[in-house]
Amino acid sequence: MTSTQYILGWAIYLVGATGCIFSLWLIAQSWPTRLKRVLCFGLATLLYVPWWTTPEQHWLAPAFLTAIYDSLGQGPEAMKRAGMIVAAALTFSTLIALILPVKPKLDTKKKSSTQVSQGKKNNRKEPTF
Repeated sequence: MTSTQYILGWAIYLVGATGCIFSLWLIAQSWPTRLKRVLCFGLATLLYVPWWTTPEQHWLAPAFLTAIYDSLGQGPEAMKRAGMIVAAALTFSTLIALILPVKPKLDTKKKSSTQVSQGKKNNRKEPTF
């Protein structure tokens, strides 16, 4: 495999992984914000964390795919090499997703009546991701 093929493969993989995360975000629009955030952070962690394919090579692959491949090819003991990284990254991303604050949604009726009385027009919406 040449360097160009390797980079092109990673580029295609990253576009596909981003599409998967965007699809989850669209599906989870009506879900609670914390659940949506934990799922999206977890999926991003699974898809984006790289790890070496073998200790002797310098090629990187997604860590969860490396862990699965190692466990199927060499047994469950070999899965520890990449599996520990995936588990640590998932734990860290879940903690970050749970710690981040969630802004409460404002009552739209109350907000619109105060805007009309003040004469201000603010169409800004807070992100729900």
